[in-house]
Amino acid sequence: METNVVATQVSIDDIRRAVGDLLRRARVAGPPVDLLAIARLQGIERVEFAKLGPRLLGKLREKRGELTVTLNERQPHRSRFTLAHEIAHTMLEPFGNPRTKTALAHRNGRRGSALERLCDEVAVELLFPYELFRHAVAGLPPAIGAVTRTARLFDASLEATALRYGEVAPGPVEVVSWRQQGSGLKVKASRGTPLVAASDCRAVRSLSDASSPVARAFRSRGAERGLERPYDDMPWIAHPCEAQGFLRGEARYVLSLITPATAGAAADTTPDRRDGALAPSAPIDHLTLTSPRPERSPRHGHRPR
Repeated sequence: METNVVATQVSIDDIRRAVGDLLRRARVAGPPVDLLAIARLQGIERVEFAKLGPRLLGKLREKRGELTVTLNERQPHRSRFTLAHEIAHTMLEPFGNPRTKTALAHRNGRRGSALERLCDEVAVELLFPYELFRHAVAGLPPAIGAVTRTARLFDASLEATALRYGEVAPGPVEVVSWRQQGSGLKVKASRGTPLVAASDCRAVRSLSDASSPVARAFRSRGAERGLERPYDDMPWIAHPCEAQGFLRGEARYVLSLITPATAGAAADTTPDRRDGALAPSAPIDHLTLTSPRPERSPRHGHRPR
């Protein structure tokens, strides 16, 4: 079958066109995206769960022309994003599989971590297609409760959904994911309007800082609201913030939604405590799962960054 080659240099527009082509071929009309249907279009014959290393989220293997994706059963909250990431590899690299329907011709020499980052970008578009996501969040307030409901709609983790919201939100907002580092909290990822996570802002929030809603959220059971100050030496600059802590396994992290000071206080919406949709989607549950046979080293291994 003919492969649809979209571009020789990969841009976000190229990615969105390629994803749009796959969505049409898979007849995806709304969320959540049927990733198994898209995987089949890309020549992936089997998707399975198995116990992998603690830092390995999934892997894509090719043997005698058959592609198999193995997902880490210890990381169920990341399974859909990981599957989307491995599908992205079939779009970005010349596997030579005649069943592959859509490819982004990848001729700019990216390898290693650069290729993995590009696969993450494609995975975001597969899991949260731009137009579908933009329509879903239109009119939603910048609140963790609203993002939690959107995560359920797209069958994705709360953290991934929140970061996508920061990119597509109808108004100015910065979404920041924080992780503990020693006696403080450090920015792991941020999307949206740079307010408190810019390169010149203070990088760490002390866990003992009672004035910081982010620090309070790490210790509390519910949402914390207040003003987040990006600079220690300029206390008059402060932005409305809603933050909440969540558990992932034994680790705790904090999500914060921050709006510009002129935009008013964050909406008073208390989210549910669970971290979005943590289980694999229904189509994956219905798939026959098999334990992988011992094989050669995987062609790709997706590790969290």
